[in-house]
Amino acid sequence: MLAPVLAAVLLFGVIGNAAAQNPASLARIDINRAPAQLLQRLHGIDAARAQAIIAGRPYRRTEELVDKGIIPADVFEGLKVLIYAGPAQQ
Repeated sequence: MLAPVLAAVLLFGVIGNAAAQNPASLARIDINRAPAQLLQRLHGIDAARAQAIIAGRPYRRTEELVDKGIIPADVFEGLKVLIYAGPAQQ
């Protein structure tokens, strides 16, 4: 499971050099629970998109980020191996 994530980091520079140098530090981000500061570490997610992700919760599938118009498909393609939609907070 780590290999696809590491490949995405190396290919797209999604998280940055620190993660590429320390693959053990990689963990997928739960879009239903992550705070804005963590979401903004993802390539293509600025403060406005992070807030839109939070406002659009809960998600059943990560693809809903595109379906709901929160992020463009090309941004999603670079992030999809780094995110997941965990159980919604109560």
